[in-house]
Amino acid sequence: MNFPESVIHRDIIIDGEHVAQVIENTLTNRRHDFITSEEKNFQFGSFFLSEGESIRSHQHLENQRSLKTTTEFIFVQVGVLTVYFYGSNNIEDLRETVNLGPGSAVIIFSGIHGFSAHTDCRFFEVKQGPFNDKTDKIKLNF
Repeated sequence: MNFPESVIHRDIIIDGEHVAQVIENTLTNRRHDFITSEEKNFQFGSFFLSEGESIRSHQHLENQRSLKTTTEFIFVQVGVLTVYFYGSNNIEDLRETVNLGPGSAVIIFSGIHGFSAHTDCRFFEVKQGPFNDKTDKIKLNF
């Protein structure tokens, strides 16, 4: 089976702010392929290990980090999920629309966004915690 040399991705920039990375293909032929910059508060990497290769056992050390926003990672398993990116809290200020199919993903660093399933859709989300739905999110009426 042929796989791409590296992860296929593109950035979503709104008003000069890097709000998301769309990952159209998470597969790579590289041993490790990180697409997020080192200063981002959430890191995405894809790996390829040949049979018998390993990653050395390790432990992540405690580090004091300061987070101002919640970053979320959405991975589509089945179906099509559309992600909407807005420039303001006005439904008419839609700036970008992205359709994610099986095996694709998005990392949302900031900004106003929404989701819609155009087929039955199964996906999973990963975000930093602890997370309180009442104090960590503003729900808009669109």
